[in-house]
Amino acid sequence: MSKVDQPPIFEAIQRIPDAVPKNQKERMANIHALGLEKYIVELDTLGYTIVPPGVGCGDEETRRITDAVMRVLEKRTGQKYDLNGNGRETSYKDGLDAHNQFQLYYMLMADRACEDWLDNKVLRAIIDYALRGQAQLCSMVSFVKWRDGGYGNRLGLHTDSQGASPEGVLTLSHQVACNVALALTPYTKEDGALAVVPGSHLYYRQPRFEEGIEEAVPIIAPVGSMIFWVGNLWHGAYPKVTDGLRLNLTGNFNNKAFKTLENYGRHVPLEVLRRHDKWFARTLGADEVYGWGEEGPKQPLIDQI
Repeated sequence: MSKVDQPPIFEAIQRIPDAVPKNQKERMANIHALGLEKYIVELDTLGYTIVPPGVGCGDEETRRITDAVMRVLEKRTGQKYDLNGNGRETSYKDGLDAHNQFQLYYMLMADRACEDWLDNKVLRAIIDYALRGQAQLCSMVSFVKWRDGGYGNRLGLHTDSQGASPEGVLTLSHQVACNVALALTPYTKEDGALAVVPGSHLYYRQPRFEEGIEEAVPIIAPVGSMIFWVGNLWHGAYPKVTDGLRLNLTGNFNNKAFKTLENYGRHVPLEVLRRHDKWFARTLGADEVYGWGEEGPKQPLIDQI
């Protein structure tokens, strides 16, 4: 077939290889400007990386977020807690009814400190790179955990990627999810740290029953660390065998093609969106126009900021 005879789709396909690398080059330029190359290499090869305190999150930001989480914990459970003390069951219901942890949902809307964390430049750069500029905030939750039996020997290993094929195959060409956890208390194996299987994101499938346990390693990280891992990575958690709380703030991000766990979109007040930039608004789905009724498409919130 001659070039003249080619349908328009051929010309469009030929342009794709130029467009995709160009956008990713811009993201890599941002990574380079922030000195984050080491962490990107680890994320690509291991499936996770640990950005140490001071590089990603400063002491003041970490303290502000810790105070915010403790305030929300007290408000929702009706009881005051100490980081060095254990939790206890209350009338607070988080949908899981676990005896050894609380999950505090919708933290983005719970305190300004959590809202501002979404503007952290290192968080934005790495999430943008991992999800190729197609990230949306799926949820922002705080996991409050204390002494427990955990998941037992199986460690609860799983992936966070959505959209597996009927055969269970995960996406091969790109990641559709990436998470970041800010450690608000020390992460050690004894303190119930995240368990990960290095390189398992390249298997492109969920782990089978009891698979990966021997290869799992704990995430060891001091307070203020930001722990990133991609959606395909096999991960779980070790049991917490020490006293005191294990506290974090976790942002779950996924590709815009998928549903989010927490509903933002048109629910985020305009005054919140106007405090930040267009990236912040897009990441919360403020550019979404789908989901209309008989009235047809509505003006997206991003047009009003």
